[in-house]
Amino acid sequence: MSRSWLNWLALLLLYLGTVIGSWQLQQARFEQTAALLADSTDLVVEFQIRSEPRISVARYASDQEQIQYSVFVKLTKVESAEFSTELTAPATALVQQAEFDYFRGQTLRAPVKFISTVTNSRSCCLIRITTEPELIGSANWAYSIANKVRTGLTHAIPETFPNGAALVPGLVLGDTSGQSVELAAAMRGSGLAHLTAVSGGNVTIVLGLVIAVFLLIGFGNRALILVSAIALGGYVLIVGFDASVLRAGVMGSITLLAILSKRAITTGSILLTAVYFLTVFNPWLWLSWGFLLSVTATTSLIWFAPKLLKAMPWRPPIDLLAALIAATVAASWLTAPLLAILTSEVPMVSIFANLIAAPLVASTTVFGLIAAIFALINPALAMPIGLLASVPAELIGQIALRTAALPGAQLELVSPSSLMIFVSLVFLIVILLIRASSKKLILLALLGFMLSYPALIALGRSVDGWPPKHTFLIACDVGQGTAVLLPVAKRTAVVIDTGPAPQPINQCLSRAGFNQVSAIFISHFHSDHAGGIAGVLMNRTASTIYVSNNPNPIHQYNAVRDMAAKREIPIIEFTAGKAVRIGEYLIESLWPKAGQVSENENDASLILRIS
Repeated sequence: MSRSWLNWLALLLLYLGTVIGSWQLQQARFEQTAALLADSTDLVVEFQIRSEPRISVARYASDQEQIQYSVFVKLTKVESAEFSTELTAPATALVQQAEFDYFRGQTLRAPVKFISTVTNSRSCCLIRITTEPELIGSANWAYSIANKVRTGLTHAIPETFPNGAALVPGLVLGDTSGQSVELAAAMRGSGLAHLTAVSGGNVTIVLGLVIAVFLLIGFGNRALILVSAIALGGYVLIVGFDASVLRAGVMGSITLLAILSKRAITTGSILLTAVYFLTVFNPWLWLSWGFLLSVTATTSLIWFAPKLLKAMPWRPPIDLLAALIAATVAASWLTAPLLAILTSEVPMVSIFANLIAAPLVASTTVFGLIAAIFALINPALAMPIGLLASVPAELIGQIALRTAALPGAQLELVSPSSLMIFVSLVFLIVILLIRASSKKLILLALLGFMLSYPALIALGRSVDGWPPKHTFLIACDVGQGTAVLLPVAKRTAVVIDTGPAPQPINQCLSRAGFNQVSAIFISHFHSDHAGGIAGVLMNRTASTIYVSNNPNPIHQYNAVRDMAAKREIPIIEFTAGKAVRIGEYLIESLWPKAGQVSENENDASLILRIS
C-alpha cells in the first residue's frame, strides 16, 4: 500500500474517532436531560425557538386528525412538581393547534409532556406542548430582522402570478410555506424541489451580488471580504440552519478565508473541510437525508460533472450548454439512488425539467433578494421588483406542473429487487461514463433516453391495452387510503376518493390514460381519502366535486374548498336521495341523510350506488 493511501486511511480513522467521540459526549448529555424529563410530572419548560415550524397532519386511530407543528427548540429551564433547574439542551417540540405564530429567537413557556428520546437528530427528546405557549422573551435584533426579511419578501410578491408568488420565497430563502399542495407535489415529481432548498447556488448568487455592488462603490479586497462575510452570515441566519444551508454557508466561509489568506484551495478540499467541521459538531447530520443529498449533489458537480464535460468538447457559446447539461446530468444521476431509497420513486423528467428551468433560477433569485432588501426599507417599492421575480418563478412552476404530469414522469420502485436493480444500473452507467472509451456515445444515449422517456412511455401505454376494454372500476394503489376510478369515456374518468398524497393518484390516472375528470366524489375528509386531490387536478379539469355533509377535519375541507375555488369547480353536498348521471352511469347517494350530520367523520361517509 502506497504512503498516500496510508495517510488517507490514517485521516479517515482520525475523523471516525473524532465523530464517534463527539457523538458519545453529546449523547450522554442528551440522555441525562431526557431521563430528567421522563421521570418528572407536571412539566413546564422554557425554550427558545431554533427553526421554522414544519406543519403536518397527526392521525390518531382511524378517525381523528389534527394539524401538528414540529419545531426544534433550545430548552433553557425545566420545572416540575419535584424540582426546578436551568439547563441548555436541544429538543424537538410538537404543537397540536390550528396555528403557530411564533418565529425563531423567541422564548416561550409552556406545559409539556415527554414523549420519547430522539436518535436520528441532534435532539435530546421529543416533547408535546399541551396548551397555548406563553411568550416570555422577544427575539434579539438579528432574529427580528431575519423574520422581517422573510415576511417582507412574502408580502412584496403580488399575486399576479400565483405559482410564481409561492415559489419566490422558496427559491430565495427556502420558505416553501406558501406553496399549494399541487405545486409542491409537482416540484417533487419533476425533480425541481431542490430549487427551493437553499444551497451553494444561492450562496454564490448572494456573494456575487454583494461583491458586484461594493466593487462599484469602490471597496478594496479586504473590505469586500468583510462585507461578503457579513452578508453570508446574515443570509444563513435569515434562511435558517437546515443541513444544506449549513453546508453551503461553511463552504462559503472557508472560501472567503482562503481568499483572505491568499492560499489556493480546491473546491473538493473546501467540501471535505466543511463536512468535517459540520459532522464533528453534529454527527447526526449523517442521518439527515437533506445533508446526504446536498453533499452528494455538490460532490457530483465537483467530481463527476467535469468528466462529463470532457465528453462534450463544444466551442463557445455552445460550451455553456455543455456545462449546463454536464451539471444537470451529474447532479440528477448521482442523487437518484438516494431519492429512490428515500421515496421509492425517481423523477424521470428531472434532467429535462432542470435543463429548461435552470436559466430562470438566477433572475428569480437576484430580483427576489433585491425585493427582500427593499421590503425592509419601502414595501411599496419592493412590489414591482417582487413582480419581476415572480415572472421567471411562474415559468418554473409551469414547467414543474407540466413535466410532472407527463407519462412516466415518476419511476416507481416499490420492491427491494427493483430498487437494487435501479441503483446498480445507476452505478454501472456512472462507471461507464468515467472509464469507457466511448464516453460521448454513452452520454448521448443516456440523454436521448431520459429526454424521450415520457414519449416512450406514452407509446407503450397506447399499445399495452391498459385498462382493458369494458373495465368497470380501477382500484389505485395509494398506500393507506382509498382511490377508485370509474372510466366513463376514452380519456375521462370519475374519481372516487383520492388517497393521502398527490403523486400516487396522479400516476394511477396517467397510467390509465385519463387526462380529464368528469367528477370527484370524496367520501369524507380524512387525509387518506381527500389528501391527494391535488394529484387529480394536476393538469386536469373536473366539472364538480361531490362531498359528505360533514366538513371535518376542517383543515382538509378547507384545502379542498380552496383548490376548488381556485379552479371555479362547484362543491355539492351529495346526501341521500341525490343522483347524477355521468356518461352511461347513474350515481346515487344512499348516505348520509340530508340534515343529519354524524359527529364521526367515518360515519358520515358517502355511500354510492352506481348503475
